[in-house]
Amino acid sequence: MAASTSYAAWDKYDVDEVLQQLDEADAREAKLKEKQQLMKKKDGIVDEAGDSAEVAATRAAVAALKAKRLVERNKKAGRGSSNAGTDSGNNTVAVLEKQARLLQRKSASIQTAMRSRGHGSAFLAKNSATDALASFHDALRAITDLDDVIPQLNDVQTEIDESVKLPSSSAHDHGPHGGCATDANAPCTHSHPSRETNGPPSLPKSSDLKGIAKMLRVDCLLGIGKCHMERCHYAAASESFRDAILIDGDNLDAWKLRADAFARMVQSPFAEDGYTAAMTYLGHAPPHESLARMLLLRHEADVIMIEGFYTYSTHKYRAILDTLSTLLQATPHLHHPALDQNIRSAVNHCLAALAIDPTAAAVRYRLGHAYRVLGKFDLATSQLTTALSTRV
Repeated sequence: MAASTSYAAWDKYDVDEVLQQLDEADAREAKLKEKQQLMKKKDGIVDEAGDSAEVAATRAAVAALKAKRLVERNKKAGRGSSNAGTDSGNNTVAVLEKQARLLQRKSASIQTAMRSRGHGSAFLAKNSATDALASFHDALRAITDLDDVIPQLNDVQTEIDESVKLPSSSAHDHGPHGGCATDANAPCTHSHPSRETNGPPSLPKSSDLKGIAKMLRVDCLLGIGKCHMERCHYAAASESFRDAILIDGDNLDAWKLRADAFARMVQSPFAEDGYTAAMTYLGHAPPHESLARMLLLRHEADVIMIEGFYTYSTHKYRAILDTLSTLLQATPHLHHPALDQNIRSAVNHCLAALAIDPTAAAVRYRLGHAYRVLGKFDLATSQLTTALSTRV
């Protein structure tokens, strides 16, 4: 009896299905490991860029200090009698000090962006979308500051290259070991071959500031979009993913996530009809959340309308209008106590409700009552007569 039971259980056991599930689990695990390795490589690149910026800022500050001391020594020695020479030395000091400040700002921006992005990812993993959003926005502000610093650094470097005119025989030669032959404390303005190993083509080198800023911005935009998805704000999520695609059109994750956001906006989780789904979504909201939900739904309708999903967007717009009509009819202004306290506001509110639904007899009755209190008897008679005919 036991043997027959075990054979029956084995017959029901779908080996192929279980093997497929195991293969899918292995594929998910491999993909997760691949993403983790990619993030480690990204963090390594950003770390190296931040460290390089810190070192360069220190060297620039030392070079500015040495240049300032040289100008002071020349003045004391009597060699600074020429105003042109003194002005040139002071200009060099000012440029070097500006470069040091910009390099320090660059280093701080990179570190802030990386730290905030890490915090955002950690919060998102804990399903804390609000905190994650704040961290990702902090990272974006740091990246924007980095984007502002990059052209200024290039301009300063151009000034330095133009002001330092050395003879061709002694023009900043590199030593036998690849080092700069000038003062070891002065920042080298030449580009050196990258010493890092070649990673995936999508990753920038640590010396590519624009590439690093672009990579960090895309990561933050994807993180912001995921936060919006977590909060069911699908329109905002799709726009965040769109911004990431506009920066990096080859980012497959951004394309997949945006497709998922659109699928959530056009699918109907409550019913087959999109209008019924939208009405259900709005109808289940507490009174204090109705406006927020209508704004979210309108945002979704706007986004999918731009992309050509006119049927789905029409369903959402209709649901919003019908919900507004219901809310306007249920407003406290339509009841006698509240209406008597603020007659003029009641008139305006009733007119707004009738503009949406002219057949609302109760609204016309309240409007007629308001006109009667205001002494506008002709208008009151007209509205009350229309209300009676509409009700019939």
